[in-house]
Amino acid sequence: MPYETHNYKKYLKNNRMRRNFGIKKIVIIVISLAIIAVGLLGLNGKFNFLSLSKDDLAGTNESDSSSPSSNNSSNNSGAALPSSGQAGSLATSSSPANLEPSQPAPKSILLSVPFFSQAPFGEWSDPIFQNACEEASIIMAMHWVNKTPVTKDQVKQEILDLSLFEDKTYGQAFDRAAADAIKMFKDYFNYENVFVRSGI
Repeated sequence: MPYETHNYKKYLKNNRMRRNFGIKKIVIIVISLAIIAVGLLGLNGKFNFLSLSKDDLAGTNESDSSSPSSNNSSNNSGAALPSSGQAGSLATSSSPANLEPSQPAPKSILLSVPFFSQAPFGEWSDPIFQNACEEASIIMAMHWVNKTPVTKDQVKQEILDLSLFEDKTYGQAFDRAAADAIKMFKDYFNYENVFVRSGI
């Protein structure tokens, strides 16, 4: 009997530790996202990569419009687009007009990333949702990438599906490192445009 009581106490202690660890992971991810956002805005102030002039977006400047043999095609809006042979010409152009920003950097940027809890309906007693921090973050990111709306019911099912995939593929579905999250983007969602940076 004392052995069973000891194991039960150990189980309760481990369960509380997991729950506390899950909450800590959420806080760390939120703080990391805030730091990344502040870093991007700070870099934007120095490099001005978030605001482009209308000419940069249209792919034209005065020398292009005066040249009859310009290789630009136009889309439905009438804006000239560079041909495939000119890919990257905007980024490598050395004309003085393209070196100076025509508009000041925006004071703030609002990205409409869908947000939801790792336990969409507050199922904190369920070990799957206690440990679904990475899964929820990945699902939010993929809905943002695909510009798709999502409901709590969808999120719950997607977390369950992704956890089942992890369990079958990797042998467990909790406590993932950043490199493991990248594998889930690639293996589960077939999404390759993702990477990890450390020491930022």
